[in-house]
Amino acid sequence: MTLDEAIAQQIELGEMDPLTIARNIEKLYGNEWLTGELSSLAESLVAGIARQRLGSVRRSAEVALRPGDAMSQAEMKVAKVWVPNEGWKVAANLTQDDLLAKAAWYERLAGAALARADWCREVAGMIASEGVTKLGRLKRPLPPLPDGRELEAA
Repeated sequence: MTLDEAIAQQIELGEMDPLTIARNIEKLYGNEWLTGELSSLAESLVAGIARQRLGSVRRSAEVALRPGDAMSQAEMKVAKVWVPNEGWKVAANLTQDDLLAKAAWYERLAGAALARADWCREVAGMIASEGVTKLGRLKRPLPPLPDGRELEAA
């Protein structure tokens, strides 16, 4: 059994707390097995942690360029901005293409959020039309959640 299969098994058994899943797996398979499994995932785990941290840095750096803020030439030469598919660039060096890439990225984020909002409204309507008070009492199957792939095609 792989770590991924062990996690899937815990979820299938109804466990929904990530920390409890980790503790259950360690109890079931032992620390040595878990260490071996984690060793094979080390690169992707480190990359995932780095991705989270970089996302946090990106979000806090974006605040430095708030719309309407006056920015001196000196500040513009120091402030860095994240550009999709490019990485970090000094604000003063942003090109038209960089800003269009950022605009497209924000549009994809907004589109994904709107698709999720539409799903919530649709399911709320199902609750109302069936006259139930909770999602778990619906008799009809739920519509599929938008997963982003549909959004890429749009």
